[in-house]
Amino acid sequence: MQPLKDQEKSAVLPAYYRRLQSGNELEAMQAARSWNQWLRRSFADPQSQLGHEHEDQLAKARIHTHYLINYGFLKEHPILDAMETIRHIPAILIHGRLDTVCPIEQSYLLHKHWPNAELHIVHQAGHSAFEAGILDNLVRATHYFSLKLA
Repeated sequence: MQPLKDQEKSAVLPAYYRRLQSGNELEAMQAARSWNQWLRRSFADPQSQLGHEHEDQLAKARIHTHYLINYGFLKEHPILDAMETIRHIPAILIHGRLDTVCPIEQSYLLHKHWPNAELHIVHQAGHSAFEAGILDNLVRATHYFSLKLA
């Protein structure tokens, strides 16, 4: 794919979104390949997810950018805004230290406001739930709550 134009570099997501939604199928496929390559690099273990070419990569890139451009269809701080309702519920927050998608500060902020939550930082993991360290923590947390709530 051609590099982004200078005027597009300050707003990468809208630039890719426009290309993915354009009527030009070749431009859209090139944008999808480039977007999905960036996405693979966002994981600490690039082979953990999206490791191969997919015939549906255009659809995946379009869906992904559609949610991002619309902020996941969520308010700005939906969990923090509802903290009074959930603060009594025990939780385990799991965050990959190498996550380039969700800043780790978000987990620290959530943990600071959620007294019944533990925060587990997985040092050799990024964003994907399929990375070994994240998956291990998810299984351990599930097992912990299965015993605690049984």
